Amino acid sequence: MDASGYGVLGVGFIFWFILVFVCLFVSASIAKKKHRSVAGWVILTLFLGIIATILLALLPTREKVVGSPGYFPTFSDEAVAGVSKKCPQCAEIVKAEAKICRFCGYKFEAKQ
Repeated sequence: MDASGYGVLGVGFIFWFILVFVCLFVSASIAKKKHRSVAGWVILTLFLGIIATILLALLPTREKVVGSPGYFPTFSDEAVAGVSKKCPQCAEIVKAEAKICRFCGYKFEAKQ
């Protein structure tokens, strides 16, 4: 340990470590809000640091397109896409082809 009390690494390393951690968190948050790959941008931020965070902040927001790479559907997105539907009685998500809700037994009207 040296005279400063911070050991061999010193204050510079601690500052660098905190800066990288903050950049990773900020990059992940921005990537999620802009519908971009969170894991990809976190890895890129590990290599480029604050430059990747600034670059990500300048990129435009992607539209949510069902089936696109990096798109993770939510229950409401699946219902809109026709993969599933919401039961009007219990509000659970069931398959679009379901005739009876598996949660509450609600009978859906037959499509014509």
